[in-house]
Amino acid sequence: MNKMLKDKYSVMKDLSKSGGDKDIEEIKAKVKSMLTNLRFNDGRSLHEVLEGMEMQKRLEQEQEKLKALQEKERQAR
Repeated sequence: MNKMLKDKYSVMKDLSKSGGDKDIEEIKAKVKSMLTNLRFNDGRSLHEVLEGMEMQKRLEQEQEKLKALQEKERQAR
């Protein structure tokens, strides 16, 4: 059932029906360009927002590692 739903709503399937799959690389390039140029109301680009989110995630992971190391050091004393 899941496969049937996936097939029914598949973009690639729709493109192949209409013959648009021949130009898939051009479509991918245009979508990428649109996403790259997407801006929020405050002027930030999608790329900037995603980079910020990724940096925040890495910072949180590093802080967790530091806390774990500090806890191990306390227990070793």
